Amino acid sequence: MGRAAVLNSERSRARHREILNEAMRIVGEKGYYGFGLQELADRCGVTKAGLLHYVGSKEQLLLSLLEDRDAANERAALALVGARSDALAQADDRRERLLEALVAIVCNNAKQAEATRLQVVLRAEAINREHPAHRYFHSREASKQTLLAEALEGIVSVPTSTARAIISLISGLEEEWLREDQAFDLVEESRRALRALMTP
Repeated sequence: MGRAAVLNSERSRARHREILNEAMRIVGEKGYYGFGLQELADRCGVTKAGLLHYVGSKEQLLLSLLEDRDAANERAALALVGARSDALAQADDRRERLLEALVAIVCNNAKQAEATRLQVVLRAEAINREHPAHRYFHSREASKQTLLAEALEGIVSVPTSTARAIISLISGLEEEWLREDQAFDLVEESRRALRALMTP
């Protein structure tokens, strides 16, 4: 690939990133149904046709935003797999490692308030079966619950129920944190509540 092609590719990726960042802000403010592609194009200084070149469609843009958001937590999620797979470790050691992995996810979310707002808004909207992200959230939440329940085996007496409670706890605290304009320490509140939930 020639230098000009590399520069064009880099510019294209940078432009795509800029569009995703702006879309994240708009969807976080207005929800999926509350914004239009024309508004996004105007904010990004491109035509609607130019915008569609980068995002494909409104639904494809939504899925790109969700996948981008989930990729940010991938490293912390891998720690859950590590906590699950080390079956020979003492339950207390596994509990602490799992707790720290979950806190790392919350910490990552706290550093990206706009991305977290996007997730909270879309997760609420996607309860509606007709929402384009309904299937995505249904599948993603089921996968997270299964992974977490497996990691909790041997740590708590009811892993599946505890996994559901942990996911709900984190989601609920994030929502409160955003509603209260980040007035409390999300990471420490989460750590205390998670420890209580994971205590046998």
